[in-house]
Amino acid sequence: MKTILILYTSIGLGHKAIAENFAYYLRKAGYSVLLQDILEVEEGWLSRLGTRIYLKMISAAPWIWDWLYESAFILKIFIPVRTFLAARNSDKTLEVIQRERPDMVISTQVTASSIVSYLKSRGLYKGLFAVGFSDYHFHPAWMVPMVDAYFANIPSQKEELVKKGVNFEKIFVTGIPLTPKLETNVVQVRERLGIKEGKKVVLVAAGSLGIGMSKDLLKQLASNAESHLIVVCGKNEKLQTSLMNSFKGSSNVKILGYFTPMSDLYSVSSVFVSKPGGISVAEALSWRLPMVVTHVLPGQEAKNMDYLNAHRLVLDSREESTLR
Repeated sequence: MKTILILYTSIGLGHKAIAENFAYYLRKAGYSVLLQDILEVEEGWLSRLGTRIYLKMISAAPWIWDWLYESAFILKIFIPVRTFLAARNSDKTLEVIQRERPDMVISTQVTASSIVSYLKSRGLYKGLFAVGFSDYHFHPAWMVPMVDAYFANIPSQKEELVKKGVNFEKIFVTGIPLTPKLETNVVQVRERLGIKEGKKVVLVAAGSLGIGMSKDLLKQLASNAESHLIVVCGKNEKLQTSLMNSFKGSSNVKILGYFTPMSDLYSVSSVFVSKPGGISVAEALSWRLPMVVTHVLPGQEAKNMDYLNAHRLVLDSREESTLR
């Protein structure tokens, strides 16, 4: 049985979810699949520092990340720096590769891609190497040397790769991978969540980080007595506690933390209010659930909106306070 190693990061859950979805179909096809978080594999002060800096920028100074993401000057600096960092933070990944002997490595995030690219360039890994995208736009930083296959989500990503010299035969437009919908007992889900019969459900999610959600908007949505409001705060326990205190006693509001399976919530909802993360959008579209975007994180999500608006896939209802 051939083995495939899939590397991801879990700063946000999008890269991890896509890695897990790839794993689902590969296992169904008969492969042995190993999933690894690159930040755990190469755990150390540098990875911890990088994570802290990113989270701080996103929450406190999003304009900095937006500039870094868009700047051609920063990209020119980033390319050689990432090779330098990969060379010094690849030992433990190499140990995993030597122990598991994968026939193929798939990366769903640029840190892992850089490390595998470096190892393959040095002849330390000789199997196949593929890179999967997680958004609805293209960024040059996602390209690395030594890649045998790219899994693109939309045709324009393939077009951009070809323009930059990648052989079109190496690029497969797969879309964002989603596992099959789970069978859901809608009646039981509504009962478990305390949703009264006849009430429509407004589902609000702020992603795994729980950043950028507007309390004023939530209060407006909660003021409609004809609907039931479900708010998913992800891993942001501080936000969850704050909202539970704010809506204490509100019979038509349910505040949740990290929730799985999201299919339970999609199945009972009439509209999805969120930010345009790649996996969130894909899931909403697969459920044919109307999606309203009220806030956008800088960088990748801001670029996602250009594609989503152009194709009229979501309702853009951002306020001036959106993180951009």
